Amino acid sequence: MAIVALTATAVKLGRRLKREFPAARLYVPERHQESLEDGCIMAGGLQTTIASLWDECSQFIFIMAAGIVIRSVAPLLRDKTKDPAVIVMDEKGRFVVPLLSGHLGGANELAAVIGEKTGAVPVITTATDVEGIPALDDLARKNGCVIENLSDWKKIAMSLLEGKNVGMYATVKVKAEFPPQVQIVRLKSCDGTEKDCSGSQENGVNDILESKKLQGMIYITEKEKVVERTGVPYVVLRPRNIIVGVGCRKGKKKSDILVAVRDCLEGLGININSILHLATIDFKREEKGLQEAARELNVPLMCVNAEEIQRVEGKFVGSQFVKKQVGVTAVAEPAAWLTAKEPQVLASKTCYPGITVAIVKDRGAILM
Repeated sequence: MAIVALTATAVKLGRRLKREFPAARLYVPERHQESLEDGCIMAGGLQTTIASLWDECSQFIFIMAAGIVIRSVAPLLRDKTKDPAVIVMDEKGRFVVPLLSGHLGGANELAAVIGEKTGAVPVITTATDVEGIPALDDLARKNGCVIENLSDWKKIAMSLLEGKNVGMYATVKVKAEFPPQVQIVRLKSCDGTEKDCSGSQENGVNDILESKKLQGMIYITEKEKVVERTGVPYVVLRPRNIIVGVGCRKGKKKSDILVAVRDCLEGLGININSILHLATIDFKREEKGLQEAARELNVPLMCVNAEEIQRVEGKFVGSQFVKKQVGVTAVAEPAAWLTAKEPQVLASKTCYPGITVAIVKDRGAILM
């Protein structure tokens, strides 16, 4: 976080915010250097300073006129998925205004926090917030999810703002307040069991869209294949509810592990962005290939100790060869199982050369 102040009065407010957000850095003009305790001098002026920090900082708080900020950041803007949160405050601290990345960047939420800490009035202008409609991009940010087809979300949000009905299909529990025009979509087979909204169910989805007069679809699912040819806007939000258990021989390369993981997920029709973490035995904690694979996937590597696995290993198909190596009969499946809140095994131990992979869905994953 960067706090940028220009006038003496603004610097005082900036120092107050710095105390509330200790990890933030306060930037001021050189003329205020004497009054600065632990801040930074803006070398080269405001625009140069902002440009140098733009890709480094995820949040900016500017204590100055909004016009100055708009002219300064305009050349740096790319798109809403990449731009940092930008907030403006007047130097008296009366108002706090999110200008950019209100949802995905968390500017709206940060403005509310600043308001609580300083007494400033948050001025929120995003239409969904004004109308009390939960923003899907905000839901995604808070839950670390990936949104696909973000351009269509604008169309869906507009439909909601205009009071039109939109369908939602979710394979995880969603705890959020949605307006009545968001209608839950469930497909039922002839025997009454629920079916998924995959490509093979296209006619069923189209029938529902027509009968309910839906103007769009929201899919919250780890499933790779969703209906695209419904003739209405759609957006897919990928929840992180998939745990990949991995066992491997010593020295297996990152590339080999990633090939095995991706192959197993593709066989199940699961999107790779839904991985919550990789899981293995603590004996493999320092395995370079596993560490690098987790970094490549941008997920944690969770390690379970052998004693924990021994208590549940009887539930899974094991190997005496593995027991001789690491002290337990199985690694991938029990490690994934033990690191889920409500585990559901989607793929038991799947063997690749020197690697085993198991896929567990965490049914306890909830989007708040």
